[in-house]
Amino acid sequence: MLKNVAIVGLGRMGSALATIIGKNRDLESLALVSSDPEIVTNINQNRINPRFSWFSAPPNISKSYGNINDIPSNTDILFLALPSKYISDLFENWLKPNPKIIIVNTSKGVSQKDNDFFSRVVKQRFQLEIVTLSGPNFAEDIINNHETFVTTIAHPNKEILNKCESLFQNSNIKFYQTSDQIGTELLGSLKNLLAILLGLMKSLHATESAIASIFNISLLFVKDTLNKFHCNAETIYLPCGIGDIFLTCNSMKSRNYQFGYSLGTKLINNNSAENLQHNNNKILCEGKNNINTIINLLLQNNIEYLPFILLNKLILNQLTINEFQQQLNSYYLAS
Repeated sequence: MLKNVAIVGLGRMGSALATIIGKNRDLESLALVSSDPEIVTNINQNRINPRFSWFSAPPNISKSYGNINDIPSNTDILFLALPSKYISDLFENWLKPNPKIIIVNTSKGVSQKDNDFFSRVVKQRFQLEIVTLSGPNFAEDIINNHETFVTTIAHPNKEILNKCESLFQNSNIKFYQTSDQIGTELLGSLKNLLAILLGLMKSLHATESAIASIFNISLLFVKDTLNKFHCNAETIYLPCGIGDIFLTCNSMKSRNYQFGYSLGTKLINNNSAENLQHNNNKILCEGKNNINTIINLLLQNNIEYLPFILLNKLILNQLTINEFQQQLNSYYLAS
């Protein structure tokens, strides 16, 4: 059993993982890594994360660190709860990791440096096992409710999946296992772009029928893309698929949907997308950070989805809002 755990990144998801896993009575150590000195100090001295009132670090076994290289050498499993753009740098600066350590990635994106999925990058470049965790869950909902939440856990080795699941015993999370790791990562990346697009359309006062049509056509594209990447098209029916897409594309609690909505609002009021990015530079939006990388990854595989390309041009101020709407309407009418 995995008894020595580390979590890197103490935002919403990392803090939620720490709170849930910290309740496992079989744990021997829980290392919590944050680049914020205030968080590190508060956890070590007061067992709290000042950003989240619901956070709790178990006494005796937990300790916070400011650098991944300071975590205990006997760490069995490490959860990545970081924005995807930081993950490659993290691995390159990680000195002599335990070769038997299991990595669990919770980020929804692809490696911008490698233009590839993290499961392939970590396996090929660092020879480490990496598991993907992806599902329709807002961190606060998991912590504050007693409902059952579903999520997808992906890796080709079932034994590794079972070991990871064992950390969540007696929690309110139900896991759906799959060996389709690339499909799981692909769905997590595409749904972020779709959430920005649908948030944008909502702010432009598109009818509910029009938004539903965009959602439906986009789902067909996503399922077709799974096939073209030689993934299992049925993965779209797992929590990492339709469940996560539905959640992210329908809630202002989703930062990607929120960014799309803010983008449309600003553009309607004749402000540039550049100004919006400047104002929101502290808000994590994986879709905005990854859109170029994902579009390039699709194009490398001879896959093109014009709405995502138009969305990227709009964000880069290469299209006006009127040009975007006209070209998007023309595309959907021809679909």
